[in-house]
Amino acid sequence: MALFAFGAADASAACSPFTVDPFPALTGYGNVNLITFTYTPPLGAQQSEAWDLDGDGQFNDAFGETVERTYPTRRNVTIGLRVSDSQAGVSDYYCGLPVNGPSVSFVSFPSAPVIGEQVTFVYSPGDPDGGVSWDLNGDGAFSDAQGPTAFRSFEIPGTYPVAVRATDNVTGAVSTGTQLISVNSPVPGLKPAAAQPRLLAPFPIVRITGRIGRRGARIKRLTVNAPFGASITVRCRGRGCPFHLATRTVAPVGRPAKGVPAGTAVVRIRKLEKHLLRNGTNIKVYVSKSGSIGKFTRFKIRRERPPLRHDLGLVPGKPAPSECPQT
Repeated sequence: MALFAFGAADASAACSPFTVDPFPALTGYGNVNLITFTYTPPLGAQQSEAWDLDGDGQFNDAFGETVERTYPTRRNVTIGLRVSDSQAGVSDYYCGLPVNGPSVSFVSFPSAPVIGEQVTFVYSPGDPDGGVSWDLNGDGAFSDAQGPTAFRSFEIPGTYPVAVRATDNVTGAVSTGTQLISVNSPVPGLKPAAAQPRLLAPFPIVRITGRIGRRGARIKRLTVNAPFGASITVRCRGRGCPFHLATRTVAPVGRPAKGVPAGTAVVRIRKLEKHLLRNGTNIKVYVSKSGSIGKFTRFKIRRERPPLRHDLGLVPGKPAPSECPQT
């Protein structure tokens, strides 16, 4: 996950005539990152309050002067408050609330699995600061697998929910997301499709940290965690690039770092560190290994905003990065 320094935000914001605390909000669940909405009626007023907290236009989500809510996925939601006054009638108020947190997008393949076939799930943005956990059996507990890649096979045809939870320890945001996986029985007499290349395992993790400003971003660290034998190519195009092309091969170096999976190593692209990359600069990272699906990550430096990130797969035989197969 890309972590960049931001200016301090207001702890709460007025959305006249109510307040939202905190503003912007962070993704969460249960009692984690509760958002408080508060309306203070005029002294002596005879009023009742109804809230639309999910942006569906219906004032039926909560009632009263102070209410709370969490949002499991990042989004922009329109908050509505309906105030009914015995003297003044009914008034509606609205406010746009950004909810920030890690992405929960993930891909799965094969796209049409059959019973007994292993399905691979990949958290596509990479590995956020706090990690990734999976609910593969639909019991609501994210304890079936840890890390950006998970595997499961299904023994009975049907539609199964698979969920991911991503945590960012820097901000405290916790996001969850679910996809439905359709599993079918094999078709009798149908010739099996040619075997697809497998993912690099463990799947590479690309991380970037730094500080943003008006002129661009000063990179603190760019690292790639990838299996031994993988090839890493980094291209930099734009003002401030200290190089245009750099390549490395992942190999064991000394004692493995704590928390790094066996058979992998963390490669640090030191040539980019401490350099100011101007707005519009593109950093492209290719992680590949013969016969396997690799990873492509692009960062575009933007003014006073975190770099725009785009993750794709590197499929053998395809000339350019492409979307991984998904349901």
